[in-house]
Amino acid sequence: MGLQFANQRYEADFRFSLARIRNYSEQIALLGGEPAEVKDGTGKFGAIRRNFLEIVRVRKRLKAVVYFYDKFGPYLPVLVAAPFFFLGNVGFGLIAQASMAFGRVEGSLRLVINCYSAWSEFLSAFGRLRTFESSLALTHDERGASKTNTLGLQDEVALKWHDVSLLSPVGGLVSTSLSGEVRIGERVLISGPTGSGKSTLFRVFSGAWPWYNGDILICDTNSVTLVPQTPYFPVGSLLNALSYPRQPQEVSRDRFVEGMEACGLKKFIPLLDHSCDWMAVLSGGELQRLSIVRALSSAPQILLLDEATSAMDEVAETDIYRYIFKEMKDRTVVSIGHRSNLRTIHQREIIFAGPLSA
Repeated sequence: MGLQFANQRYEADFRFSLARIRNYSEQIALLGGEPAEVKDGTGKFGAIRRNFLEIVRVRKRLKAVVYFYDKFGPYLPVLVAAPFFFLGNVGFGLIAQASMAFGRVEGSLRLVINCYSAWSEFLSAFGRLRTFESSLALTHDERGASKTNTLGLQDEVALKWHDVSLLSPVGGLVSTSLSGEVRIGERVLISGPTGSGKSTLFRVFSGAWPWYNGDILICDTNSVTLVPQTPYFPVGSLLNALSYPRQPQEVSRDRFVEGMEACGLKKFIPLLDHSCDWMAVLSGGELQRLSIVRALSSAPQILLLDEATSAMDEVAETDIYRYIFKEMKDRTVVSIGHRSNLRTIHQREIIFAGPLSA
């Protein structure tokens, strides 16, 4: 079972590495990383090969036992009773009865012998799923123990965090003693050194990061939209990509057309029904513009922008933000960014201290 468990893990690691190479093939080629990837892939495949040969060695021994059991088992009662027969202590009929009784027992045990290999594979797969289930249960427990509460709209506070310590999934501190608030309708910029916990705090607000201590208060936990620096779009039509995770019929097509025109994506409007792997075709700036169109189409009460315009030039970035503020009138926009032009278009700035290791 241990070998079967390890085989599933080694094969999963190898498949995952192949998928990453496929997704980042251009970056690997630009860096000249082919030899390093070959070395890494060869090492992962070598682990599969060594484990497979060990499985073959163990199965050889198992087959030897099964073969011996099948061929030698029926003769065992005769060999045991033969000396007593030749001494005249038992008759031939008693030997036949003993052989028949032993045959019944041997036939019952044959199920264990013949199914041992299949059972070991099943139990190893079951054990791997149990570890996965335990990890999910731990995450759900931590998410359920979250201290996120809902504020009333009459409090005029959209987000509030007090004495928050951000943790890594394994328990280490990411950042500590974070406090602040954002009022409804404000445009706030959050800045600070890399590693100070800005993006992690945004993930806490969106409900995707349960590892923290302290108090998080949100006016409407069901209307928080986070736009990350690197957005995701599924393979399919551009309309489906813009609607994701909703269905295209749930959002007006005109809404997308209006947003694309405002965000400088007019040339893609005729391609709304065209299917493609958009993340492989479009540039980083185009993907970010599309992600903003998608986010605004859901009309969130709180929009969190995690360096969501970092791939654009400052002029385009300023124009995009003006469109965002127009669409988010009287609603809350909180941005993470470092450029000076962002300071001028937001109402105020919250500066995080450096990372703990600094």
